[in-house]
Amino acid sequence: MFRLAHFSDPHLHFAAPPPRLGERFSKRSLSRLSWSRGRRELQSPQVLAAAVADVRAYAPDHWLISGDITNFSLPGEFVAAGHWLASLGDPHNVSVVPGNHDALVPVPLTDGWGHWQPWMTGDDGRAAFPYLRVRGELALIGRCSWKRSRHCWPISAPGVWRAWWRCTIRRPMAWSRGARRSMTAPRCGQ
Repeated sequence: MFRLAHFSDPHLHFAAPPPRLGERFSKRSLSRLSWSRGRRELQSPQVLAAAVADVRAYAPDHWLISGDITNFSLPGEFVAAGHWLASLGDPHNVSVVPGNHDALVPVPLTDGWGHWQPWMTGDDGRAAFPYLRVRGELALIGRCSWKRSRHCWPISAPGVWRAWWRCTIRRPMAWSRGARRSMTAPRCGQ
């Protein structure tokens, strides 16, 4: 049986420097307000570490991290998050899809998501959204849901969309007609 560990919104702790003047009038200011009003206590590093340790005990085959790894989209957060991702496992065994906190403001690729690129690359070796990773009978499709901006790589993978159609629309319809009674997802291309 394939074990997938799914973490959403880990919001890693980061000692953010005081905001510069320009940052006070961006989406970061709302995140800072939320952080100061209690999110800091809710998303403690001890709770995340305990959750990761608990999941490790089940020996997952793959980790899926979906969104909001950072809090403020600061360059230092992306570096720290890259180290955290490496602590989870090899990029082959960990997939990442960024969230809105990971795209609050434009950040150059080299200072931002570039630190996570190994975990956001498809099996074909392309670092572009959407990406496709097939692990056993499971197809993982990483899709950037943000408006096209400097954050989202160009959407240029029509083959991935065809695979998505086969795996999420066509096959489940066949399952519902009783053609296949199984909890495992079909392998794309089959």
